Amino acid sequence: CNPDQNLNACVDILTSSFALKVLRRPLPNETKTELLALINNASGIEKLQLGIARLLLSPNFYQHIETGESVSGNRLRLSSYEVASRLSYRLIGASPDDELLKAAQANELSNRAQLLVQAKRLLAKPQARRHFREFFTTWLGLERTPDPDPGIATLRGVQNAGLGAEAREEMLRYMDYIVFEKKGDFQDLFTNPTVFPYTDRLANLYGVTKSDGPVTVSDGRGGMILRLAPLMNNSLVQIRLSVVATCARTFFAKIFHRRIRRSSPTVWLRRKS
Repeated sequence: CNPDQNLNACVDILTSSFALKVLRRPLPNETKTELLALINNASGIEKLQLGIARLLLSPNFYQHIETGESVSGNRLRLSSYEVASRLSYRLIGASPDDELLKAAQANELSNRAQLLVQAKRLLAKPQARRHFREFFTTWLGLERTPDPDPGIATLRGVQNAGLGAEAREEMLRYMDYIVFEKKGDFQDLFTNPTVFPYTDRLANLYGVTKSDGPVTVSDGRGGMILRLAPLMNNSLVQIRLSVVATCARTFFAKIFHRRIRRSSPTVWLRRKS
């Protein structure tokens, strides 16, 4: 809208569609009354300035507040708008889009089938891949992946400068492949024997041929633990690998009732012959 031409129309948009996008839920009647009183006490463009400031200062804007809806007695359930917010922030790391808000308004987020439709739609967005990369980077501490010691890198026949960044990107390509391409589960993250040797150095360290796509290895490497980035995040590689691998094998043996083949912690670092 153009406030110079129709200020009242802009105020209407501010208190309806704009407020819905900012707060991720319709304005409660008492809040709308308060907002309109604030706006009406101003004049000209200041009406919009104060209105926008009031919405952006609301805790519902910068926090995820869930009050729920009463079901019976002391039982509560999430409102459709709260479900929309959870779904959107967890899958794409952003506020609900117009289509998701319309589904919330029509109460079309109340069962598994309806949620699955919206989840698949959100996961097809480019934001989903970016969000999952940010999640895995934070979860695994990949932003701290250092370059290896120059002496160790030389022994392995590679230069150390920039190898940390390459290893981090290789790890993220693997995560992206498991989640979005293979559509794997949590177990696949730990056990899938796929690497992404997109540079000569990575191919050398993984003992495979350089490739821009996924390459399957058969010597026990791969998965989320036995790959370059997590190993480089700790100078005590052998100790960390031993502890983590032992815990992982024990955990998955109990959860999935199957044994994970033990592999040598030094095999993955050998030079390609």
